[in-house]
Amino acid sequence: MKLLKIFSSYIKPVLLITGGVLMEISAIGLTGWLFGIGFLGIEMIVLAFMINYSDNHK
Repeated sequence: MKLLKIFSSYIKPVLLITGGVLMEISAIGLTGWLFGIGFLGIEMIVLAFMINYSDNHK
């Protein structure tokens, strides 16, 4: 039981730190990805509207 206590007291902070870092990285990556996709989506929509508009207004 003592070994388990030592193990948990040493492993918990390490897991918390690594988990926090991983979560931060993935959150940054996700927001960047979403922003990129969102930006691309907006560009695609604008392009589609422009093409559609030019086709309809000749």
